[in-house]
Formats: sequence, structure tokens, C-alpha cells
Amino acid sequence: MAASLSLLETKPPHPNKKHQDPNDKTSCSAADAGGVDILRAGMAACFKHAVEKGLSISIAPHLDDGLGLGGWRNGLVFDPLARYGSFSYAEFMLYPLADALNAAIGPNTKVSFALQGEMSATVFYYPKSYLTLVPYIKNRVLAGEGGSSLSVSLSRKRRRRRGARVASLREKGGGGEHRT
Repeated sequence: MAASLSLLETKPPHPNKKHQDPNDKTSCSAADAGGVDILRAGMAACFKHAVEKGLSISIAPHLDDGLGLGGWRNGLVFDPLARYGSFSYAEFMLYPLADALNAAIGPNTKVSFALQGEMSATVFYYPKSYLTLVPYIKNRVLAGEGGSSLSVSLSRKRRRRRGARVASLREKGGGGEHRT
């Protein structure tokens, strides 16, 4: 049985919004280049530790609505390549994670990198952008590390199906938790 490190809850604040966890009375400032550097460095340290322990690494980054309104991440609609203020999702989340992996993995490290986790609406509306990202993520992770085992994929919530329901929610400006 192989052990692995799974980072299913990598949730920095939305790149342009003040984020406040309803259970935490402290708030974070809007994302900036310094925050991206902190994410990259922190995740590189985490990945290095996993590699030292001989673990495989699985990543499925999540975003929340960042507004504290209770919006469900599976209904967030955004183009991962489009900038919303200073950053795109790729620049703020995916590239720093890929760079952190590149700094940490060895030739025998097995890596599973989902481009998103539980965020089906964004994939439904912008599939070409996600397909465009696959080779960029592979190149960033494997630059100089040709021997690592890397899979880059999309993640989906298996218990719930999206599609027409997401479209109707988008048209209505829906948010909140919607179960189908």
C-alpha cells in the first residue's frame, strides 16, 4: 500500500476579494505578489517534506467564493486564464503550486495534479482554457525533472452532477449551496 500526501483543501483567498472565514475573526488582505510567493514557498517546503518521507503527492486546489456569502465552489464560474484584477486563477493558484512541486520533487516522486477540485462549473464553461493549461503545468512541474511520474487532470464531485442546473443558477445569479 502506497502512502500519499493529499492537499485537497488548498484554499487561499480569492485574488481580488477580502476573505474572511466565518469562524475566524481575522481577515486577510487581497492577494498580491507577496502572497503568491508565500504560497509557493510554503507549499515547496510541504512538498519537500513529503518527498523526504517517500510519499506520493496529490493536489486538488479549491477556491471558495471569498465573499463570505456561502456560495458553493462547484457553482463558481470563471475562466482560469482570465485576470480578475491582478491575477488569473492559473497565476495565483496553479503556477505557484507547479513551481513548488518543481522545487521539491525527485525523479521517483509520483504526482497527481488536478487543476481544480469540486469546481465543475468553471470547467463546464471554460473547458478550452483548462485544456490549454495542461501542457503549461506539466512543463512547469517537470522542468529539469524528466523522471518524475506526473498526471495532470480535472477533478469532479462524484456525488453531484452539474450542467443545466449550473446554467440556470448562473442565469439567475444564484449562489449558496445548491444540491442536485
